[in-house]
Amino acid sequence: MNADEKAIAAVLASYEQALNQSSTDAVMKLYAPDGVFMPQNSPSSVGADAVRKAYDNVFNMITLGVKFDIAEIHQLAPEWAFARTNSEGKVKVHATGEGGPEANQELFVFQKIAGSWKIARYCFAPPTRRHSRKGLARMRAPCFLGSDSSPREELPERGSSPAPDVCLQGGWEWPRPSSKCRAR
Repeated sequence: MNADEKAIAAVLASYEQALNQSSTDAVMKLYAPDGVFMPQNSPSSVGADAVRKAYDNVFNMITLGVKFDIAEIHQLAPEWAFARTNSEGKVKVHATGEGGPEANQELFVFQKIAGSWKIARYCFAPPTRRHSRKGLARMRAPCFLGSDSSPREELPERGSSPAPDVCLQGGWEWPRPSSKCRAR
């Protein structure tokens, strides 16, 4: 790794720590002022205020204990780079107290601003592997379906397990795009 790639790896390590500490302030120090956070099944959060609100919502709903493994870092230009990572660990849902496995694959776009690498864009999604319901705790997943990005709770269909509009990934029941959610 060259010096810039090492600096990006250090930002990723700091991001992992910030997530595991549920620290929005620590996360925000790593983002570009016009950064974009693009979580699955949710509208993009664009700009510092929206990104801060999104992470506050996430940390109010869940606690993470994850480890990032860097798959690749590539500098594309003097001020632009991307990194691809895979993360695994555990998640605890505050509303229910339930916990389970957590896994994602992530894509980060970095911008060098005033000599420091910042997260310009970040998106993630669970890996494509399927999990059996057997042995996994059933949890309600947070979703942010709604233009206001306020936390919402999935409403599974009665008598179905899981609901037809829910997919089970990484121990979470994630709503499909057609799911109906309600504000908590």
